[in-house]
Amino acid sequence: MKRSLHLTTELLRLYSRRGNFHSDSEAAAELGYERLVAQGMQVAGPAYGLLLDEWGPDFLATGTIELKFVGVGTDDQTVEADVELGGTDQKFNLLFARDIQVAYGQKPQSILTMPILVGTDGVQKMSKSLGNYVGVTDPPEEMFGKLMSIPDEAMADYYRLLLGEERPGGAPNQAKRELGRRLVDRFHGEGAGAAAEERFNHVHVTRGVPDDIADWAIDPYKGSDGELILLPQLIGAGFELSSSEARRLIKQGGVKLDGETLPADALELRREDLVGKVLQVGKRRFLRLVDPVS
Repeated sequence: MKRSLHLTTELLRLYSRRGNFHSDSEAAAELGYERLVAQGMQVAGPAYGLLLDEWGPDFLATGTIELKFVGVGTDDQTVEADVELGGTDQKFNLLFARDIQVAYGQKPQSILTMPILVGTDGVQKMSKSLGNYVGVTDPPEEMFGKLMSIPDEAMADYYRLLLGEERPGGAPNQAKRELGRRLVDRFHGEGAGAAAEERFNHVHVTRGVPDDIADWAIDPYKGSDGELILLPQLIGAGFELSSSEARRLIKQGGVKLDGETLPADALELRREDLVGKVLQVGKRRFLRLVDPVS
């Protein structure tokens, strides 16, 4: 695995000497809607042009269009790709781009495909839209907790693809902890992994509440009478969720106040019932509710 990663790195370094790397969105923007329709029709036939014309230019921004013109080029013309890197699930699209290049008299690009990392559910590929992802900007404790939720059977792939080594023997739980510590250290600095593990143990093993909980003022979320606090707005703002997501979590029993699950219909609570208490969303997210007015 390490030799494979090294080879990929060397190939990308070789190609990078010849020009710049471009993303799909940059290439689509350079190409423009009218030329994208025309080129799609030339390669795939009139049906493609009619379909794309029905979808409209907005689909350029969504990534729905799977025509690839990624590689080395300039800002004032369509990029002429030498090589494109993608996941194994994109092999068809990468090869299709070669046909497009040949149709326009270009040398067909080389392609490099990399394995797909399965998500924390152990079934589908990691995706933010599926909710089975670990974000590289996630807080340390969030990242560690998500990695601890990975099914045992997925651990070998995580070690191979993320650390470039085989999964160690022994108990799966210990292998997950090592993986979590090392990846948290990678993205948050040396020692962050051990601190995240300690917090994980405090919350999930001894069932305690973390000491370093941020304070969150409840006053901005009061109702018209000034005494009732609107929980969906409070939860949404405090945990960076939409109000509808907050309502769904309350209904599903995913919100606790001082360790007690909120009733499914609890959308408002009195100010005195919230001040000084710990609001918890899911297993790893906490806020201490304060009232600057009192």
